[in-house]
Amino acid sequence: MATVLVAMLGYAVLFAGMLLLDAGPGFMGVLASFFAFIAVAQAIAIRWNNPREASILGGALFWAAWMVWSLSRFWWGLDVCSLGAGAFCGAALGMIFGYMAGALVGGVFLVSHYLRQSQLLHRRTSQSEASKADSPWEQAAGNVDHASEREHPRRGSF
Repeated sequence: MATVLVAMLGYAVLFAGMLLLDAGPGFMGVLASFFAFIAVAQAIAIRWNNPREASILGGALFWAAWMVWSLSRFWWGLDVCSLGAGAFCGAALGMIFGYMAGALVGGVFLVSHYLRQSQLLHRRTSQSEASKADSPWEQAAGNVDHASEREHPRRGSF
């Protein structure tokens, strides 16, 4: 649940920033799908344990495909060499943009991980269902090291 909430917040900030810059709906769609593609690339490549490589590879694939699609759609007279050059330039720029977008997506994943680990988004239970172990005070009291008290007894204790 935390990941969905933080991802929605990230997209809300992204769209608000693009609206402030008067971006068109086509640009918003491409940029939002680029960030989603990078997030999916990082999620799929979690086994690599290297999200930077996943972001760079995802950015290169996305922008190379975008350049080939846009060049073939809007400029009909291009040959294969021009499409290849466009794909190469798109991949080169996509590596840089993928790395930057991956840092932002990684930040979103980091915030969602923090929210999952913290007590902010845990489901609250009724008092009858809650045990003493659910209390942070009981957990803190259980972690006290009494060895230091044995080594250094309090003054005035008998």
